[in-house]
Amino acid sequence: CLASTDDKIVVGTAEGRLQTWRLHGGGSAVLHAAAQLSASAVDQLQLLPAVGIVLHRCSGAVGAHGIDDLHPAAAIHQSRATLFDADGARAPVGRLAVCAGHSMVWVYDLEAKPQLVWRRVLPEPTRAL
Repeated sequence: CLASTDDKIVVGTAEGRLQTWRLHGGGSAVLHAAAQLSASAVDQLQLLPAVGIVLHRCSGAVGAHGIDDLHPAAAIHQSRATLFDADGARAPVGRLAVCAGHSMVWVYDLEAKPQLVWRRVLPEPTRAL
């Protein structure tokens, strides 16, 4: 999977790595940073440039790395995550929703240390956020 901004592309590989590519004039790209997350594939990515992080889902866990250097920022949701979506427009704080398990939704504020805001069991399985 991949996500991009004006000057970079972040790639999540089938081998569980994150790679940041910086874009230059003429369509060229240079590998800027890489991080090993897991032995499993990166299933989902989302960039939050205003907050300065890239969110990823790998092996059922949701985590965050710095958008510029891919240094680990936070392990946010530890297991059974099936989908997430975040709103990073409210810099410096974003909000993250995570579907986990059969019908559970968790919401986090993405601050210096991510905080769980609420969680709910829904009457039906979650399929989208």
